[in-house]
Amino acid sequence: MPLSLTSVDHIHVYVPDIGEALRWYEQTLNFRPDEKLRHWYDEGGPLTLCNGSVALALFERPDKGRGHTVAFRVSGAAFVEAMAHLQRQKIAFTGTDHRLTWSLYFSDPWGNPWEITTWDYQEVQNVLAARPVFT
Repeated sequence: MPLSLTSVDHIHVYVPDIGEALRWYEQTLNFRPDEKLRHWYDEGGPLTLCNGSVALALFERPDKGRGHTVAFRVSGAAFVEAMAHLQRQKIAFTGTDHRLTWSLYFSDPWGNPWEITTWDYQEVQNVLAARPVFT
């Protein structure tokens, strides 16, 4: 079964200063912090900004340089299938439990980073409890 992506969930943006970037994205593109995801930033993760259904995950990384990671959104079932698909293709990936979402991280042969994420958290949690993949 071919991998089925629903939409772009968010884009990682690497910035040297979160405060400066927040001001720029608010003033220039009307992005606002997503308060329901603020705890990720408070715990050392990205500051998620939204403008309608478009989301940016700001990471403060002065040494990261330019570049972005695009995160595709999928259903819970498609997420489980994506794990199997990447395994069949012998593509190394990392799975991460974000407590609200599950994400797979991997790179293409040229080093471009990609993410597949699902908000169907409990569905994936149930599958992984029955059949652990990440050990």
